[in-house]
Amino acid sequence: MTTLITLVILIGLIVFIIKDWEKLNKDKKKNAYLLTTNLVEPEESLPYKSKPKLYFFNTSEKTFYQTLKITLKNEYEIFSKVKLIDLLNIDTNKEYWKYKGKVAQQHIDFILCDPKELKIKLAIELDGNSHDSKKQKKKDEFKDEVLETINIPILRIRTKQSYDPKRLYEQIKNAIPVELTEVVT
Repeated sequence: MTTLITLVILIGLIVFIIKDWEKLNKDKKKNAYLLTTNLVEPEESLPYKSKPKLYFFNTSEKTFYQTLKITLKNEYEIFSKVKLIDLLNIDTNKEYWKYKGKVAQQHIDFILCDPKELKIKLAIELDGNSHDSKKQKKKDEFKDEVLETINIPILRIRTKQSYDPKRLYEQIKNAIPVELTEVVT
């Protein structure tokens, strides 16, 4: 009799475990679906409050970009906010992490590439009033040095409310070395 009671309890326990296991798997699948469709917040949220930026560029970057597009037409591909580290290969020696850390958080405002092979022709940096500080000048010098080391010419342009397309085109053409401009025809 006790064996029969033990057997019934054991079967009941197994059925309970199986049903609980099935429910747990359904809940996991449901939560995964809700997370991927953004219907529910993940349990672990970011350690800071965040909301999406409404605009990719600030006002001066937007004005410059629009002028750049009009000025260059399809002569060059324009990439913006390119990470500096994406423009170079750092040798993996004992100094690797030191240099990677120095360039990983910096970006170049605009990169011009030839439209066929996407070879980099010019880096363009917009310099507003913040670039007058000693700290920013030091960062700018570092960027310039890195770009010079990897043979990417850089053009620094002071931010304005508007830009003269002809003048901008001349500045760009003068900044790109002749051997780099011959590829684009």
